[in-house]
Formats: sequence, C-alpha cells, structure tokens
Amino acid sequence: MRSYETEYIHANWLKSDMAEELHYAEIRRHLPPPPHEKPTSLIETTVQKDAVGISLRNAEGHLRYVYTWSNPVTRDPNFPFCGAVMHSVMQKIIEKPSIDLMQEARMPSYYRDRAKFANEADRDKRIAQSEEKIAVLTKRIAALEAVASKWQIVSENARPGPTLSQEFRDWILANGAVAEHPLFQGLLKVAQRAMTEPHLLELLPESLFAAVDSFLRPNAGQSQHIMLGHPQNKTNATRGQGVRLLLLDSDMGVNFIYCDMGVIEFYIAPEDLANRDFSRAYALTAGG
Repeated sequence: MRSYETEYIHANWLKSDMAEELHYAEIRRHLPPPPHEKPTSLIETTVQKDAVGISLRNAEGHLRYVYTWSNPVTRDPNFPFCGAVMHSVMQKIIEKPSIDLMQEARMPSYYRDRAKFANEADRDKRIAQSEEKIAVLTKRIAALEAVASKWQIVSENARPGPTLSQEFRDWILANGAVAEHPLFQGLLKVAQRAMTEPHLLELLPESLFAAVDSFLRPNAGQSQHIMLGHPQNKTNATRGQGVRLLLLDSDMGVNFIYCDMGVIEFYIAPEDLANRDFSRAYALTAGG
C-alpha cells in the first residue's frame, strides 16, 4: 500500500504533467504544423564493391566508399546556387579542424607544466605526439583554406559559373566523409541568413529550405518565445526575482542558442515596471 507521502507526490506529479501538456498545447496553437516528411541526407554513402559484389578496401585495410547526391537540393543542376553557399559550407568544413587545433595547442604546455607522468620519457612522448597532431591539423587547415580561396572570387549574392560549380560539387563528393555534416550546417546557416536578406533569398530554391526544414521550422519544444507569464520549467530554473518580462528559447530557426539548448529569461522589479523604468532589468540563462 502506498503511503500518504507517495500519494501526495504522485498527485502533484500528475498536476505538473497536465499543466505542462496544457502549456505545450497552447504554444502549438500558434506554430505551423510539423513537417510531413522526414529529412533525407544530402549525400548517400555506399561501400564500393567489385564485379562479384566483394567490398573493396584501401591500402590501410579500410572499406572504400562512394559518395553520391541523395537530396533534391544537392541534385539540383544549379547547386551550389551562389557564393554564400560555397563560402558557408567551406567555413563549416574548416571550423572542425580549427577547433581541434585550438584545443590541442594547449596540450604541450599542459603536459610540460601540470600533468603528472611516471617519468620524463612518458612526458616527452606525449608532448611529441601532441606537437605532431598540431602539425597535422595546421597542414590540413592550410590545405582547406587554399581550396576555399578558389571559390572566394564568387561574391555572396552572385551565381558561380558552371565550371566553378562543378569543381565545388566534385570536391564535396570526393571528400564526402568529412563534408556531409558541414554541408548541412552550411546550408542551414545560409537559410537562416536568407530570412532577413532578400537578395540572398531570391537565389535559393525551395528545395534548400525543405532540406533544413526540420531544423528551421518552429516547434513547441524549441520555440518557446513568451512575453510575461510564469517562469519556465523546460530546463533548470533561472531563479529570477520579480516580474518575468520575456522568455527566449534556443531556436535554430533564428540561430538562438543559450546554454546548450537552454533559455534566457528577462526580469524586472514590479515597482520598476510600474514606473516604466527598465534601467535595472536583467537577464539570466539556464540550460540542460
């Protein structure tokens, strides 16, 4: 038999669950319906095989892959459409090794001055490994920047010629293993920009927005932009005092990211609000 305390907790949990569902239902009334179709990948990856169906491997023994376009936006003969897409995609491709380099650059001094090793030989080995990784990353970034520079001649709001477009498409497929995710991120960034840049919007087909629709489209779980009302319970409490003026949610559609997909809430003292004095209003963030 459940105790009174258990019954009390269960009843309050049900109330909280019902209140949350009513909250989300009200938000959904003001948002567009969810996408009808699941997003498809931009690049299809298949294992390369010989004439009898045996998987092929490279000199290191790893499987060999073939990359092909698999989405209407990437199969469009006009892809990549404009310089903004080319620049954004290459920026995202370069971003990952650049972050890795920034993190690795701190490691030699850490190993030298702070980390503890059984002996100096182990320390020196770890430092050498880190410095080698730094050299590899530096060389990779330089090579990627050299490739990206070829397409910098195309301005953001200009269409590339057929030769440059084909070179871009060929390079992306040849580097499909590292390009697919940055390709999506680059298209998403351009789609976000196009919402406020009419000249860019005119250059982009509907298929591009369809490819990133699941991220751009507002939804009740990630588009809780609310004026006034009670403090949110979507994530950790911000514990603000006074009147909540505004809640802004992490929302890919407008490129808002707070505290690992959290929120930001703005508060004001009641007396300041009554006097229309917003000089002491403040904001607090919270994340998952």
